[in-house]
Amino acid sequence: MADEPDNTELAIGCVSFLASPLLIWWDGWVLVHLWRWFLVPLGIVNISTAHACGIGLLISYMTQKCLPHRKQSELLAWNITTPAVVLLIGYVIQRWFL
Repeated sequence: MADEPDNTELAIGCVSFLASPLLIWWDGWVLVHLWRWFLVPLGIVNISTAHACGIGLLISYMTQKCLPHRKQSELLAWNITTPAVVLLIGYVIQRWFL
């Protein structure tokens, strides 16, 4: 049947669900570093990883739209690689342009 997910997608969906706390922490960790690089020098108080996780979840809740036609493997890869790319770009800006 075309509408039923295959076992691979189901397994990746389960892994994604179980990895959610780690992915939330990863997003928070990246946000803490970006915050320290770009906002603390402007006089804004430093935040903890827990606060960054909360801010990240709040922003995601308010801005993300449902992506119904994405495969679980694509979403998992997106959630892992996007923070790494953002951190790299932020590091380059902080290191060489500020």
